[in-house]
Amino acid sequence: MELHLTAASAIVTQSPSAFVRAHLYALHSGQCSLLIPDQDYGLLHDAAQHCDRVTVYTDHMDDPALREYEKIDINELQTYRCFPRELARDKVVAVLFTSGSTGRAKLVSKTFGNFAGEARSLDKAFRSPTDQVRVLTTLPFEHMYGYMYAFFWPRFMGLDAPESRITLPAALATELHRSALPVWLVTTPLHLKAFAEVGLRTDKVTRIFSATSALNPALAAAAKQCFGVPVTDIYGSTETGTIAGRELPSEVDLWECIPGRSLSQCADGRVQLSCADLSQPELITDIVKLESPRHFQVLGRSADLVKVAGKRTSLGALNAALLSAPGIRDGSFWVPDQQARHTEVVRLVAFAVLREGASEEAVLAHLRTHVNPVFLPRQLIVVNDLPRDTIGKLPRESLSVLYAACMSAPSTGAIHAD
Repeated sequence: MELHLTAASAIVTQSPSAFVRAHLYALHSGQCSLLIPDQDYGLLHDAAQHCDRVTVYTDHMDDPALREYEKIDINELQTYRCFPRELARDKVVAVLFTSGSTGRAKLVSKTFGNFAGEARSLDKAFRSPTDQVRVLTTLPFEHMYGYMYAFFWPRFMGLDAPESRITLPAALATELHRSALPVWLVTTPLHLKAFAEVGLRTDKVTRIFSATSALNPALAAAAKQCFGVPVTDIYGSTETGTIAGRELPSEVDLWECIPGRSLSQCADGRVQLSCADLSQPELITDIVKLESPRHFQVLGRSADLVKVAGKRTSLGALNAALLSAPGIRDGSFWVPDQQARHTEVVRLVAFAVLREGASEEAVLAHLRTHVNPVFLPRQLIVVNDLPRDTIGKLPRESLSVLYAACMSAPSTGAIHAD
């Protein structure tokens, strides 16, 4: 059923504290919030098409991109510190967006019951009733993972959670020093890598949550050296919320569903999630191998499958090989848009961010020993940075723009593997 709202409040903020104030006000006012990530005005426009009326809560009233909308300054809103005492379970309280890493971002509506049920399941899975912790995060609250783990769950269960976001290792070290409570860190592989690279060491963190992209074994081991605890890797999606978790590093590559969730195989071979928090079973878009209704392996993402010359692999596997190459700081394989629907004639492209002194030739030599020759990139393009969003994902549209910019530049820094 297509989403339609009579009225909604769009939260377009620059600071996490402004988001908290606006969203709690909307909840107490019985309004549904459109959670606009990264101040993306295109997504705001898309969401507004599904609403009869949109009011924007913002902390930058003079933004010309908001000129066409009715606006309210967040500083004028009444301040609330907690959730309303009573909210109907079926009340739609937020609309979030998928990341767009496999295509155009989609709108996903969530009821209070969806969020509350997931929070209770997470609390049962990961926290003893007497544990009091301080929850720190490197994520914005507008994304599903950051929203649930750093905004909703802590406040729903009465945990200490500041109205702020940490992005730099020095800022994390300062917050850890100040905290009188044990700390849970809600983060991503992108940020864990930054913490590991500066050699951060602390015994204040008692649990690390990581999600949004694959966590490789080497990074999991490096993170454990930093914080002294394993990483709790989280599997889920905007549509389903959290499905499962696993601790890394580990010799067993097996996910375990959090309480209240189970998987089953459909007659057509696809796998579906059953959960009391969702109105109906939800199909899993990834390729998974069930060991039991609550234990499974993730073999790859359906949207990531690449077929060349009759052979198959996944973008995830190719990216893992690329990122393990010597001298690589960041990188990603990409299938050009015009080829995405014609996978029998795929000419793969790889983007690489190199460390000082590293060479494209060394990266290609590494790939030749780690991937089948048919999957070698036809172009390896060296760039200064990849257009990752605030949670470390690479929206497909951003890679398309990057490729076009590289191809139109006088010197692309591209070399050919064939």
